[in-house]
Amino acid sequence: MIEKKHLIRGAKGDDPPPSPPQPTREPDTLHSRQYATFLDLVSEGEIEGFATASKEGRTKGTTAYNNAALKDVFLNDTPVLRSTADSASPDTTDFNYQSVTFTPRFGTGSQTKIA
Repeated sequence: MIEKKHLIRGAKGDDPPPSPPQPTREPDTLHSRQYATFLDLVSEGEIEGFATASKEGRTKGTTAYNNAALKDVFLNDTPVLRSTADSASPDTTDFNYQSVTFTPRFGTGSQTKIA
C-alpha cells in the first residue's frame, strides 16, 4: 500500500480578523395603536357587580363605581387601574392602560344593549 502525503497551506493565517462594526441604536419611529373590543358574558341573570366596587361601597352607575371595577378588569394579567388608586379620583398615572372605555352591564331586564 502506498501512502500519499499532501501538503496543506492556508492563506492570511497571520492576519488578525477584521473588527466588527460598532453597534448603533436607531430612533423609535414606530407609530402604532392597537384597538380591541371585548364583550364578556359573566353570568345568567342579574349579578351583584365587581368585588372591589362592592367592598368600597360604591354605587352602580357612578364614575367611582366604574373606576373601582377597573381594578378587577385585567388585560394580560395586569389590572387596568392599580389597586392603590383612589376610585373617586384616580390620577392618570394610576392607570396601567390609557384610553380604556368601560361600560358595565349587570343583567337586569331594563338595561340598554351594548352598541
